Amino acid sequence: MVAPVVEVDLTYDVGLWQVLSSSSSVYYVDTRESRLGGDGAPRLLRARGSGPTGVGAADDEWRPLLRVRSIPVRTARGGGDELDETRSEIESVLRVGCRHFYFYDLDRAQDGWWLGRTVERIISLKEMPPVGQRTKQETGGREW
Repeated sequence: MVAPVVEVDLTYDVGLWQVLSSSSSVYYVDTRESRLGGDGAPRLLRARGSGPTGVGAADDEWRPLLRVRSIPVRTARGGGDELDETRSEIESVLRVGCRHFYFYDLDRAQDGWWLGRTVERIISLKEMPPVGQRTKQETGGREW
């Protein structure tokens, strides 16, 4: 059973989170063993989808998550996103309706980052979906 949430505080909340947007790529954040600001680091996995989505050196691999910045956006005239200045940016929190900068440890010598599309849903999972069912097209658009 999946449980949708609106906001996840990565310094406090414990769980496995699936972060969904309009992209076929899906982000997973695992805070079951450590949280931001604590000992160790939570884990981040970007399950790379197909179609118009970026390609990264750390796609489809768990990476230590160093930091997250939540950037509030709203739909601009003519489509697309624009900064929503009525809401503030916040660190260490995943929020529906925001874009997120994910900063991760690429290889101990350098850090990497991704900027995801606007989050439409965050799902609390009990376990990680199996390989082959982690992106939106692999599941037919359904949450796992």
